[in-house]
Amino acid sequence: MNGDGLEQYYRILEVDAGATLQEIEHAYRMLKRIYSGDSTAAVPGMREFSETKRLELLDEIENAYRMLLKKLKTQTQGVVPRQRRVEEGTPVNGELLFRTRNEIGVTLDEVSRRTKVRKDYIRALEMEDFGRLPDAAVYVRGFVRAVAEYLGFSADDIVPSYMLRYNNWTVQRKKK
Repeated sequence: MNGDGLEQYYRILEVDAGATLQEIEHAYRMLKRIYSGDSTAAVPGMREFSETKRLELLDEIENAYRMLLKKLKTQTQGVVPRQRRVEEGTPVNGELLFRTRNEIGVTLDEVSRRTKVRKDYIRALEMEDFGRLPDAAVYVRGFVRAVAEYLGFSADDIVPSYMLRYNNWTVQRKKK
């Protein structure tokens, strides 16, 4: 048991007690689709529920989602360590940012909202799809700094190495 009194909400959304924000959001969307009444996948099963029961289930799903979202958003603020270090020999690249974000259980939407960096730019940073980033290196540097700091890294540990990769790509692109 989780001990935080939220077990019933995890059960309603049909997720494990340790579910990430992404898993909870996915379960919420799926259950809303199933019980909304306009889902073609659930139409045959809906006959077993009265309209009142279906609406009660939708209310329970909505309430469970709100409660877990509130809990996880509050947790996320405190969970992101401010002293995350890059281990010796670990390459500083987009994959490191992606892995760290997933370990923490934070969505692209949440990182974007907190850092004010567009979601497509964060995705491009994680994938090292430099062609989808602005041409001005100062913007890329600012995006990397904001995302790295939000994930708990010191910008000094991340930005120089990442920008070296970006600058190398820029030089190669200009040669072509």
